[in-house]
Amino acid sequence: MKNYSFGLLILSFCFFACSSSQESENFSFSLILEDSVLIDYLEPRYLVDYDRSTGHFLLSNESYYRYIEVDESGKISWEDSIPWDGPGAVSMILGMGYVNGKVGIATDLEGFKFYEKGNSTDQLKIPYSYTSFTFLPKLSLIPWNGGFLYPKFMAESDLEGGFTDDFYKRTYTDSLFSFQSNEESVRFLISLPQESKFLNGEYHGSLIPVPFLEGKEFYLLNWIRPEILHYQQQGNEFIYQKTVNLDLENWVSYDEVPLNQASKFYDSFGKKMPGTFRDIFSIGDYLVVQYTLGISEDTFSQAKGESGRLDPEKIYQLNPPLLAVLDKELNVLAKGIVLPNGVNGQLVVDRKGRLVGQKNPSLSSVEESNLVLYRMNLKAY
Repeated sequence: MKNYSFGLLILSFCFFACSSSQESENFSFSLILEDSVLIDYLEPRYLVDYDRSTGHFLLSNESYYRYIEVDESGKISWEDSIPWDGPGAVSMILGMGYVNGKVGIATDLEGFKFYEKGNSTDQLKIPYSYTSFTFLPKLSLIPWNGGFLYPKFMAESDLEGGFTDDFYKRTYTDSLFSFQSNEESVRFLISLPQESKFLNGEYHGSLIPVPFLEGKEFYLLNWIRPEILHYQQQGNEFIYQKTVNLDLENWVSYDEVPLNQASKFYDSFGKKMPGTFRDIFSIGDYLVVQYTLGISEDTFSQAKGESGRLDPEKIYQLNPPLLAVLDKELNVLAKGIVLPNGVNGQLVVDRKGRLVGQKNPSLSSVEESNLVLYRMNLKAY
């Protein structure tokens, strides 16, 4: 561990937010940048996951094929790559993360594969042919009930009828998750509630399920709306409880279109950048949600560089990652908490309940060529 003397690390970042109408008092939270972890590694690697059982961080390149595992002091405990040709080759990796202490990947043809110290140890095969039209910002493979729960992969058979109105409608009416165990074949479960805005007969784009299971409580983000869907385990099912919308000010929404015009859905993305509701964590008595508000049409031109293309640094300045805090009853306590400057938006929570993020070299004022992780404490007052 390396503690920097620069001012960023000794400041407490305090943010005050009005509570939601469900609360009778205001809350304030301080996000304190506690210390940092220096990783002696010069190639680009990005924080992917954290394993509470070992205290290891998982970082990979953009394609997930090359990765390192790092202990809490910053020492690299393992460096490896997933083969892309030859024996054991994987033609495409759709997501990566820790599963029961092993490095797990989602593949385009072979379901999920697991690695330990570079060796492929076991596999969870999906018992049908599926498409690679799956975006997994988190691996989201959850051990549950003696098996695994994961976002449902679209079957190739679903494409046989073409891109019809019914095909797009099923984006929101079909079950969202699959469950597999050794005792049974794949079972589909967890659907959107009847009152969901997604069931209004319009096309809202693809859902990107981001699940979080804590005990019997199952929380679900859909990436494209600022809401949390709460389900509760009852036996072998999850029963819908409620939806909480965060009512975020300045949220930039997508433009829904009729089902028969679904192919035009992304046309508006050349004029604005919709907000994203992208991760959820449990820290002590609180749930913390990470999101971005998006970039409106009025300011979208400012996100472009001299070449006329979108500039990642400008996008970050206009559309930084933000945090909201809720209690376990899903009452909103605070919104709009900004990460310290130079910390990118990929976060994990370590076993001491600290948020951990990675330094974005292009945004940090600190000249350091190695990889750096920042540990941050969320304090309530």
